[in-house]
Amino acid sequence: MKTLSIAFISVFLTLLALRVLATTEPLRPVPRCQEDVVIIGHGDFERGRWTSYACGPAVDDYIGGY
Repeated sequence: MKTLSIAFISVFLTLLALRVLATTEPLRPVPRCQEDVVIIGHGDFERGRWTSYACGPAVDDYIGGY
């Protein structure tokens, strides 16, 4: 009886892990930039990440004050 319950628990955990892996979207690739450029996010900010990335010059164009 004990081995049967262990088998059910392991099957349940395996199915749960497969469901989590199937519902997560893959991470978007982030390019490797050279020393004199920075990573710039483009598009919309979704779930803590930009929809695309590119390498570009470091520009401080913030107009607002502190």
